Amino acid sequence: MTYQDPGRARPRNMRMLVLSLVLAFTAVGCVHASVPNADRRRDDAQRLEAVLPTLQSLRVEGFRSQDWCRFIDEPRGAFTNIRDVTSVCNVFTKPPQAFDDSASTDFETVKQALSDSGVSTMMVWNIEYDGAGQITAAQFDLNAGSFDRFSYLYSRDTPVARDSFQAIVFEKINDHWWFLSDDFN
Repeated sequence: MTYQDPGRARPRNMRMLVLSLVLAFTAVGCVHASVPNADRRRDDAQRLEAVLPTLQSLRVEGFRSQDWCRFIDEPRGAFTNIRDVTSVCNVFTKPPQAFDDSASTDFETVKQALSDSGVSTMMVWNIEYDGAGQITAAQFDLNAGSFDRFSYLYSRDTPVARDSFQAIVFEKINDHWWFLSDDFN
């Protein structure tokens, strides 16, 4: 009969368990979000277009809503929950200010318009206006996962050039909308 020392068996089994867990977490951690299909991209663009009037009415230049970072950049200023000028939260160029009642109301108005669209959007930025106050361009960044960034790009007057981005996927949806997938890391 062969005797196996229980003290030796445990470390080997433990090593196998740790190795298995490391491999499992590595595999799961590298999973990318699925790119929406063409029908979904078309529907998302149509729903996001319904948000443009809300952004225009407030003259929003940037908006972000994540659990750790909230801001709205509008003509009165750039309002944020993180007033550190070096924070990666704030992608605007104005000095950061604490939310006041008016900015909080505007933030909730935009947040509700995005929620009503049904497109899980965390940030709207690169918003440009013409002289009449109409939006000519905007970028809607979606909640796409840890390793991916999906964006819908709106451009009213000119085509969006692929070479402006490091795109994994870059596709025209219609005359005013493009879908962009790029590696976030």
